[in-house]
Amino acid sequence: MTYQSIGEPILVYALFKNGKLQPLSFKWRQRVYKIAKVTKTWSSPVGKYKLHHFGVMDTQENFYQLCYSEEDFTWTLIQTWNEG
Repeated sequence: MTYQSIGEPILVYALFKNGKLQPLSFKWRQRVYKIAKVTKTWSSPVGKYKLHHFGVMDTQENFYQLCYSEEDFTWTLIQTWNEG
C-alpha cells in the first residue's frame, strides 16, 4: 500500500442527518470519488471550533482521510492510502 500526504482543498458532497455529518463523495484533481464506507470519525478542537476527521474508503477500496473545518466550512484531503 502506498501512503501519500496531500493537504489539498477538495469539494465534498455530504449529508447532514440526525445531527451528524456524513460525506458521500468528493472531487479531487478533476476526479469524483464515491465513498463506499466511512471507516472512522473523530474531532479535534481548534480554538472555539472543531476539525471533523473522516477515514473513508472509496469503491476501489482505497483509503482517504478527509477533514471538515467548522471555522470556515471547508474540506481538505489530508492523506491517501492506495494499492500501488
